[in-house]
Amino acid sequence: MCYGENMSKTYLNGRVEISSLAVPTEADFEILGALSQEDRQKIVSEELDRAHAGGISNRTLDDILVSALEKADKIKARQKQYAL
Repeated sequence: MCYGENMSKTYLNGRVEISSLAVPTEADFEILGALSQEDRQKIVSEELDRAHAGGISNRTLDDILVSALEKADKIKARQKQYAL
């Protein structure tokens, strides 16, 4: 599953957008903190459902590392292209 460069996900029928539950930003913490406990539990449940539906990858850790490094190189190249 690929989310593109903007890797945020929406939850609660599009009401909430979080960049990462695994490594939340300060903004994510603020958003999550403003929600009720019930809504936070629903978000975790939605994420678990997505993870289970996604299945298990057949890629090795080395494959994943190579892919991540290639994506990082592409992002760096684009940033240099637009640098002043």
